[in-house]
Amino acid sequence: MPEPFTDELIQALAEHAISQPADGVRIQLHGLDPNSGLPVEATAIKNRGCPWLMGMSSAVLLYDAGATATMDETGKNLDEWLNQAYEIFYPYTTGGYIGDDDYAEGDHGRDMFDSYYGRHLPKLKAVKRKYDPDNLFHHKLSIPLD
Repeated sequence: MPEPFTDELIQALAEHAISQPADGVRIQLHGLDPNSGLPVEATAIKNRGCPWLMGMSSAVLLYDAGATATMDETGKNLDEWLNQAYEIFYPYTTGGYIGDDDYAEGDHGRDMFDSYYGRHLPKLKAVKRKYDPDNLFHHKLSIPLD
């Protein structure tokens, strides 16, 4: 998150927090020093220079969940709340953070690679083609060759 929280963001989060489940979801906000490290232009990570890193997760506690069907329904309910929180935050972010190996950008209809790498993607593709032209090291979040 490249900017301080706006009044609109705080209000939207407060309204959403009213319906937060008692257990199983969390939103983490980590304060960062935006002036530490290399400048954005010098790295493949477009999120450098941000004063905030936001992360979120959900978890179904096995001892509370019971049967598999109940666990699945509980997880869907937690994820629904978390996805709504994600959409509240998204307009205020620079995009996703690849370090979490998160598929959520694609799940939300966004281009994962644009969200994670932005304008750095063409440079990363060139490096990938040079050092891994056969795409030996690949998975859903790998830099594509083309």
